[in-house]
Amino acid sequence: MTTTSTRELALADILTAVATAVPERECIACDQTRVTFATLHDRVQGLASFLVGAGFGVSAERSSLHPYESGQDHLAILMENCVAFAETTFAAFAARMAPLTINFRYTAAELAHVLEDARPRVVVVQAKYVSTLEQALQETTFARPLTIVVGEAANRSTAAVAYETAVRTPHRPLPAASPDDLCVLYTGGTTGYPKGVLWRQGDLWKGVLRDEETRTMDSAAEIGAWAAGVPGRRVLGAAPFMHGAGWWILMGALLNGGFIAIPTLSGAERARGICESIARERLTTVNLVGEAFARPFIDEIEARGLELPSVRTIVFSGGPTTAVTKRRIQRAIPGAQLVDSAGSSETGGLLTAPFDATRAEETVSFHPRERAIIVSADRSRILSPQETEVGWLAARGALPLGYLGDRVKTEETFRRCSGERVAIPGDRARWLPGGTIQLLGRDSITINSGGEKIYAEEVEEVLRSHPLLADAVVVGRPHERWGNEVVAVIQEASPTSDEDLRHDLAQRLARYKLPKAFIRVDQLRRSPAGKPDYVWARQLAESPSRTP
Repeated sequence: MTTTSTRELALADILTAVATAVPERECIACDQTRVTFATLHDRVQGLASFLVGAGFGVSAERSSLHPYESGQDHLAILMENCVAFAETTFAAFAARMAPLTINFRYTAAELAHVLEDARPRVVVVQAKYVSTLEQALQETTFARPLTIVVGEAANRSTAAVAYETAVRTPHRPLPAASPDDLCVLYTGGTTGYPKGVLWRQGDLWKGVLRDEETRTMDSAAEIGAWAAGVPGRRVLGAAPFMHGAGWWILMGALLNGGFIAIPTLSGAERARGICESIARERLTTVNLVGEAFARPFIDEIEARGLELPSVRTIVFSGGPTTAVTKRRIQRAIPGAQLVDSAGSSETGGLLTAPFDATRAEETVSFHPRERAIIVSADRSRILSPQETEVGWLAARGALPLGYLGDRVKTEETFRRCSGERVAIPGDRARWLPGGTIQLLGRDSITINSGGEKIYAEEVEEVLRSHPLLADAVVVGRPHERWGNEVVAVIQEASPTSDEDLRHDLAQRLARYKLPKAFIRVDQLRRSPAGKPDYVWARQLAESPSRTP
């Protein structure tokens, strides 16, 4: 039996060790650009040297701070998936700045909110988003950050720095990195304002980023030596790096000596770009963000009659994927293992569920990873697998410190339970016979109707399995008698009536869980990470034209 290492490591040191061990190994491919570990490390050192030379870094060490405080200068990354995203992330680590990612789809007002909360000293921005950034900065109250622009922007400020100029800065001695240094992950904000989750690098490595093989290793040098003896995973980098799952895929691939291919086609062409990247780069691991990525992916494979024999693992995360879509993928790529993964920004991955095509039901039973636990409904104790009451999915072990600037939310989410520090981000769950876990969904989208608690994601799973529906989101709408009623916003694959839908759903759901109304839309709104836009769906359900 192997023993998991408890040694704390800084991420910049791990990248340096891997780059030293396998300098000529390719690590990133994006369009026509191919990058080796030596080139990546050289450019990271150049950008870090620029940042340190400009005076950015650490103002207060971790030991003097509260869990919700940061003592580092923040560096915001506002760009799509690209090589510069990886370079900027690790340059921030090497300069002892705390990197954070921002959704490039935000409006100026939404961007201004995150900027005001994060107060970055530096923003590295893709040229196409400079205009939105400039508008957002006009609405903020903190000192204007230094702007580093990737690419050519027509309206670039004269005070902005060209990215390539910064990257080519002559190398200088850099400060010693610390496992206490932060990585700031902003939550998606689908049910409220985004919050910055403060991960120590030491905890992020132990809890999220290291592979099964590297989890026993005590030093960066040992990881580098191991990387030199294995070919490394070849990973798809299609999940948006601006979100936790995508950013962790990027960092994990590189820190474990692997290779990541970044497709650049978007919109209707995204699935084609994914398939071409897999075939061209012989990728072994494919991560798909729920149905939003998975269905176009298999549509493209079937339409073109593609074979992708290199793929060994397909991971579904960030949103639900229907069993129908998984079965289609399994038929098209029979050599791949299909796995659902679940977790959160506050915990990392906690649950996995290998897909079993022989199961008739849509509901997924998850296998807990070693840090996964369930806490009682009153949050007072950790439940044993024999206790099947509905509680909270939680994590133990390597955890974030808290939420940036929010003491109340930090103490609410990260608390002591049965003598351990745990993270309880807000997902309801329960133990099932055999030691598996049923994930019931985020408490903030739970619907209370007539005294019954209805889990929106449970109803959504059944709706999405219906052959005549392409997608569905479930929300609560105020009701004079029941308090709330269940409303389903649906995207049809083929026309169907409300009566027929209720009849079919009644075979799988208790009567009180059945939607009282169906709202049909041409396209459901989802985030780039595939997560439903519950705010939009609730507004639609409550609009005067939709209410009785």
